[in-house]
Amino acid sequence: MLAVLRGGGLTSPHLIPASFGMVVMFSVLHGAAFVAIGAGIARLIREAGRSEGYRLGVNILLIFFVAWFIFMNMIVAGVVMEALQITDILIANLVAVVSMGLYFRGSYPAPQGGLPAAT
Repeated sequence: MLAVLRGGGLTSPHLIPASFGMVVMFSVLHGAAFVAIGAGIARLIREAGRSEGYRLGVNILLIFFVAWFIFMNMIVAGVVMEALQITDILIANLVAVVSMGLYFRGSYPAPQGGLPAAT
């Protein structure tokens, strides 16, 4: 981040000083952010199962979150985007979505009577 603020950009990531403590701190904060976001989204999904009004909002939120994630990666991590192809990223996201879907399918029972018909 300091290289970006100095105007150097991310052209040479190997020149950015990184210590073991910095890597551990980044990993812990990154993990905590994922846990916090995951807990919030899990709560929203639980509420969406109880109330029909939340379903559209949860879907829009998840779509926005994925779009924001990809957009921020394209801006901030240009070096990573050059190293990885978009198909690699999309396949990894697909694996993550399928695994989360399988987890939620096993954790949350299907609504009785199916989904309501559109009016």
